[in-house]
Amino acid sequence: MRILYLPGNTANHKEWIDKLAQDTNTVLDKDILHYSHWDTGEQVINFGTELDRLGKLIKDDEYIVVGKSAGCALGLMAYKKGIINVKNFIFLGFPYLWLENLEINPKELLGNIDKQILFIQKPYDPVIPFNDLKNRVENMSNSFTFLEYKREGEEDNNHNYGDTKYIGDIIIENIDKQSVC
Repeated sequence: MRILYLPGNTANHKEWIDKLAQDTNTVLDKDILHYSHWDTGEQVINFGTELDRLGKLIKDDEYIVVGKSAGCALGLMAYKKGIINVKNFIFLGFPYLWLENLEINPKELLGNIDKQILFIQKPYDPVIPFNDLKNRVENMSNSFTFLEYKREGEEDNNHNYGDTKYIGDIIIENIDKQSVC
C-alpha cells in the first residue's frame, strides 16, 4: 500500500503538499503529483493532462489518496478511469462549488464510489462550508464520513488547511484503521 498526495489547484500548494507528506509519519511509500500548469502560468488545472501524468506516476499497488481541493476531483477521476487502485480517500477542502463553476458535477464525481471517503472541511470554507457539504453528499454513500476541521489560531472561513502535523496524524489514524480491516 502507498499514499498518493494530490494538491490543490494553485502553485502555493507545492510547499504545503510536500510538508504534509513529510508530516505524515509512516513507513508507507509516498507519491506526490506537482501540477504542470504551475510552471506554465495557467490559472486552472488541466484534468486531462494531469490524469495522463498520474498514469505514468502510479505504481501497481493499492493507494490511500489524499486530495486537497482540485486534488480531490483528480483522485476521483483517476479512480473512475481505472488509473489507480484505491483503498480509500481522504479529502481536504472538497471543492464542491468550484467544481460546479467549472461545469463539473460533484455528485457525478462522487456517485457510485464504493470506497471510504473521509471529508475534512472547514466550517465556513468558501468552496463549500462543512454543513452544506455534509447535507449535500452524506446520503450518497454509507462509506462517506465527515470531520469538521477546526484548529486554534486558524481562521475557519478560508480554504487553507495549515496544520499539516494534525492532518498527518489523521492520515496515520486512517491507515491504522485500514490495517485492522
